[in-house]
Amino acid sequence: IDTPQGEIVVFLGTDRKLYKFDGFEAVAISDKAQISNGLTSFYFDNINSEALDKVFSVHHQELGWIEIFVPLGSETACSSSFVYDYLNDSIWANTNRNFRSGYVCDNGGGQRVVFVQHNTNGFAYQLNSTNSDDGSTISSRWTTPKLGTKTILDKFDEIEVTTDSVGVTPTFAWRADYETSYVTTTMVSGINKHN
Repeated sequence: IDTPQGEIVVFLGTDRKLYKFDGFEAVAISDKAQISNGLTSFYFDNINSEALDKVFSVHHQELGWIEIFVPLGSETACSSSFVYDYLNDSIWANTNRNFRSGYVCDNGGGQRVVFVQHNTNGFAYQLNSTNSDDGSTISSRWTTPKLGTKTILDKFDEIEVTTDSVGVTPTFAWRADYETSYVTTTMVSGINKHN
């Protein structure tokens, strides 16, 4: 892929780490999402190493993403994906990605789009064409590391979440160390700054 820093190859190693290779050196780029944070099953060490032959990826060039479809835990087929956003150097996860293969090609209208094949019914679907791919809602999540330190952080007065202008209503969820469940708020659709 061609990035602002130059051409690189992105690949998932057999050690379940995501790497970028610039022609001279392979550097792990999945460290922040490599091990469990105790909150989610989305971490690279949870990729089923016995099913690495099912892993595939597609390049969403217009978005600046590489999407890696993976089986997590004891799954033997891909049901989730990790997105590496190489423009913003970030990684996040998606659920309901039950696909066995994918390809970037022309959609007949001159646009380069991603088509995927479903795991169970064999149908091909255009990926990210609406709010669903195969009739299942696309669920995406991003889990931050803990914010602040215990010695200086007691509470927040305000957090600002900036998103693209969206046609859906994303949910922002948080919890403090002493809480056992998440507090959530649904953000307003169609704006890009949420307080």
